[in-house]
Amino acid sequence: MDRQFVYKEGTSIPARLASAYIYFRQHCKRIGEYPMVKHFTRENLGWTSLKSFPECSFKGSDTRLILSFLLDYMGQESISLDAVGTEAFIAAKGIDDFLRLVFSKDNKKCKKSLWSKDEAISAVSMLEVYLHGFYKCAVQCHASKLCFFNITPKFHYLCHVGMELFQQINSAETQWILNPGVFATQMAEDATGRSCRMARTTHVSTSSLRVAQKWLIACKLFWDR
Repeated sequence: MDRQFVYKEGTSIPARLASAYIYFRQHCKRIGEYPMVKHFTRENLGWTSLKSFPECSFKGSDTRLILSFLLDYMGQESISLDAVGTEAFIAAKGIDDFLRLVFSKDNKKCKKSLWSKDEAISAVSMLEVYLHGFYKCAVQCHASKLCFFNITPKFHYLCHVGMELFQQINSAETQWILNPGVFATQMAEDATGRSCRMARTTHVSTSSLRVAQKWLIACKLFWDR
């Protein structure tokens, strides 16, 4: 059944964001998740002007929940999307599928460090859907003289992730391929990657060294098994 927004406090941007958060929390409850973000405002979304796009830095766990919520809402039959919205939906679905493969429920803590080539091929195809869709959104926004569409350094980074996976897939000598989730940011994200959990028990002043040492130990244990 379609779940439509009802703006109970008015149609201003703050009111719409407040209503959106209510529906976001309902979505989280429905799928059994608990977000860390407690409200949507222009301030915590980094939306300083109507002439720019929001630029926010939520925790990795919340980012995935918000993405799931947007896909649930945009995918309803009653929602009509324009050209940019359609490409955004396709791109969002691609990165959501990719993240689900990297951090699936069966592999939530990224303990499956190695992929088969078939799994890596699936991952690359999902990532390519996102990269092409994101780029098309930017092109269409520029062509329509809309506000500046950011192609951020993380987009560049994901291009490298896709290229490295592609090179491993095409290597005749490579039988198993490293899951890129193994190397997710060690401290800046929450519940993302094994090195992140290693960093939680180290002192901030020595975290880089200690995480590297713990990682070497983990690698030794992994290969011993």
